Amino acid sequence: MDLVEFPPPPSAAPLSRMLFESPWLFVGVLGAATLFLLVAGLREGRFDRLKVAAGTGGIAILLVLVSSLVTTPGEHAKATVRRFVEAVVAADATTANSLLAPDVAFHVGDPGNMAFPRDYLASAVEWATSRYAIESNRIRRLDAWTTSDGRGLVHLGCFTVPATGGPVPTQWVIETSEQPDGSWAIERMTWIGLLGRRPSGAEIPVRQR
Repeated sequence: MDLVEFPPPPSAAPLSRMLFESPWLFVGVLGAATLFLLVAGLREGRFDRLKVAAGTGGIAILLVLVSSLVTTPGEHAKATVRRFVEAVVAADATTANSLLAPDVAFHVGDPGNMAFPRDYLASAVEWATSRYAIESNRIRRLDAWTTSDGRGLVHLGCFTVPATGGPVPTQWVIETSEQPDGSWAIERMTWIGLLGRRPSGAEIPVRQR
């Protein structure tokens, strides 16, 4: 259960999301239908049902193949954010900062609050990776959506255990975009939750460079 409520997710094309990002509902229904028709056809000697079973099974396989071949902006966003989190946990500031867009904006508490520039966020990443040793981190939530062509949105929830002190749950809203060179980077990051409350920004003792 999220400690701080995430903003409503963006409206997304449900057909595209279910076909390319989460096809398992369709695949499950088609798989169940295939199994039923196959068993019924074999038991009753109905060749017509076996043909339909082959058709529904083939469609299910095709959906899985298409889903594996098509990477949506939402899936790119999820992969980018996961890489960023893993880099921070591994104290790899170079990789983490390479995933920040040149014009990335960092907000604290609410997306409508003042935006800090890239230098501030890069300093925060360097501080976290050099002085804030992380013993373990668990991603509790990683939901992603395609917002437009070349753009994705992620709701991220982490449960971090530092080397000293107690566990720290945090929540984030992160926007990503495709860069001119074809890579994906974080374009906007909003820190919305810390220990069940809205952070104020004083929790990051860094200065803009």
